[in-house]
Amino acid sequence: MHGTSTPRGPRVRALLGELAAAGRTDPVPGGPPAAAATPPPRWHRLLVTLAVATAVAALAFTVLALVDDQRITGADRWLKLWKFAVSISVYAATVAWMVRLVRVHRRTAAVVGGLAGAALAIELVIIAGQAARGTTSHFNEDTPLDGLLFSVMGMAIVFVWLATVVLALVLLRERIAGAGLATGLHWGLGVAAVAMIGGMLMIDPVNEWLLASTGNPPNTAGGAHTVGAPDGGPGLPVVGWSTTAGDLRVGHFIGLHSLQALPLLGFLVDRATHWSDAQRRALVRIAGIGWLGLVLLVLWQAVRAEPLVRPGWVTLGTGALLVLALAAAAVPVLRSRGEPARTDVPADPPVPAG
Repeated sequence: MHGTSTPRGPRVRALLGELAAAGRTDPVPGGPPAAAATPPPRWHRLLVTLAVATAVAALAFTVLALVDDQRITGADRWLKLWKFAVSISVYAATVAWMVRLVRVHRRTAAVVGGLAGAALAIELVIIAGQAARGTTSHFNEDTPLDGLLFSVMGMAIVFVWLATVVLALVLLRERIAGAGLATGLHWGLGVAAVAMIGGMLMIDPVNEWLLASTGNPPNTAGGAHTVGAPDGGPGLPVVGWSTTAGDLRVGHFIGLHSLQALPLLGFLVDRATHWSDAQRRALVRIAGIGWLGLVLLVLWQAVRAEPLVRPGWVTLGTGALLVLALAAAAVPVLRSRGEPARTDVPADPPVPAG
């Protein structure tokens, strides 16, 4: 009989395969088979469909941006749609994967995931419709129709925020395989929820209060994302963040992408077999605190009408203190020696501090 060997695929493909299967709650040896307790996990159809559809839409908006140079509030009208389409595609794919990990409250996770997907689809349709009309979608209350559409978008984002919070609570009750991944999921959802709340700083009446309390001129619409200058001024390529004033979109963007970054970090930390589960939880928790600190730092910078690309000494000093604090917390964890992580049973998901 000839021996057999298994060909090794590329490292990236292997990691992607592991990530797709990450979080499975494998049965305890000697216990009942998992299939008898719950059906195999499935991808959320609506969210997967939305992710694919918005990815295709992003390609279409790329073509439109190349052939149509009309600008709205200083920005290419199709570039804004491209950014939203890409963002929604990434969010939908991420949440579809997270819903797949849920077993205890699978129906709840599926419902909130579907609500979030439907809300984001409605928002993108409104943004596209307003762009086709040659007008703005956000902060636009010029006509009753514009005001109504902006209100609908606001309600849609509330649904997305609620879905994020509920999904975080649901995943807290799950036995996620991998201490680092479990911690990354909890902190990623938590930081994203905080960043969504930070988005309220852009919308009246909160934005009116913010600009008045910081001595900046009031906005002329239903809100604004720039502090210290009108929206639509000089900005960074693609993202458009202001280079002359504070921009509230920076913290919103960084916070939302904790949904991908922190679970991915936890997944990679779990690959390090020389660390104990306690070390993995601690390291990802420190990263989550650091990510939240960065979100709050750039929001504070924006509120003070300071451009992201021209930070003052106060911002730089605070950032340096944050880095030093994180390093001081991480060094003892890395130097500690604990029991090797168990691979036969899934780790109980930790509860983030605070």
